[in-house]
Amino acid sequence: MNTVYVKLRMKGNEVKYRKMLSTDEMVYADSSVLVESSYDYTAGATLENGEWFKVENASQQPYAIDLIQQNYETIDFDSLLRSDFNQIDYIFVKNGKEIHFQNVSKAKLASKKRLGSLGESFRYESDSKEIVINDIPDAIYCSETDVLYFRKLEPIVGIFKGIADLYREATEVETEQFLQNDFIALKNDYGAS
Repeated sequence: MNTVYVKLRMKGNEVKYRKMLSTDEMVYADSSVLVESSYDYTAGATLENGEWFKVENASQQPYAIDLIQQNYETIDFDSLLRSDFNQIDYIFVKNGKEIHFQNVSKAKLASKKRLGSLGESFRYESDSKEIVINDIPDAIYCSETDVLYFRKLEPIVGIFKGIADLYREATEVETEQFLQNDFIALKNDYGAS
């Protein structure tokens, strides 16, 4: 059984999670299917199909969110109200020991007119609200191994606040230390600055 939850955009530091629905259908494939190989995150690196970046000991990282730091059950969350739909920040799907995350941008949070199918018939809806689900999640957290997998940093920055620090410029002190390595020969007044 897959359970789909949402995190609502709230003012301040208030975090609100809601249960959206449960389904017997697979929303996302397991990491064993999606993640063919993984590498420690390196800024600027490109990935091939089936390759993912990984962060080990994810629950111990400074950007770890409470969802990966503690266990929770369906009964811990209230049901999503229709009036909260436009406040959805991201969805997360719990499937066994894995949590799949997808950022919900304004483009993926659609509220518009549409023609839809309902069994053998069709119907017009003047205010249809839906979320477009990607085939591949933005991130996968595996609780058994405490590993967070992701393909791109940008979509998960809003989910894991502070994870952007994985990609940061070196401080001048760090640069000076690096330039002191034996394999580097500085010329023409080149320095850390």
